[in-house]
Amino acid sequence: MVLACYQECFFFSVIQILGLYPHKGTYICVYCDLNICLFFCFLFLENNCFLQVERIALDAHEVDKRLRKAQELTRLFNSRELLFGVTPTDYGTLAKVIEQFEPFFYLWSSAADWKQDNASWMNDPFEQLVPDDVERNVTGWWKGLFKYQREFNKRELASQANSCETIRQQVHF
Repeated sequence: MVLACYQECFFFSVIQILGLYPHKGTYICVYCDLNICLFFCFLFLENNCFLQVERIALDAHEVDKRLRKAQELTRLFNSRELLFGVTPTDYGTLAKVIEQFEPFFYLWSSAADWKQDNASWMNDPFEQLVPDDVERNVTGWWKGLFKYQREFNKRELASQANSCETIRQQVHF
């Protein structure tokens, strides 16, 4: 099966024809995967519901995993392009998408981690708490959420900036 979503997929066709793709029968086009991830990024712009934080965090982890996989594939493709004497394809768009998605990923993964750890800290026996872990997590969330709150404010995404502030207030109790 040759994917031809964009003209840039030509090199992918060459990989398939030469049998260089390591997973026979399974072909992934970086551009298709990137478009799927972009779609999810737009969904994260609109999603601001803390009632579904675990589901949203799982979605964010899945998108992050796909972006990282696409990044690995671009490195592989570029190395093979060099082997064949072809000018390496510029995958700068992928790097931009990863950069744009990072604050959303941090927001939702931190919110889910906070919710889970807070419940554990409040309900589990006190002897099971590891003070260094609690301090490291709380400090990390506090700093990270502050950083991304500023980023969301720069992007004029007030809803996400407010979400960061809400979680920071809960973390700082």
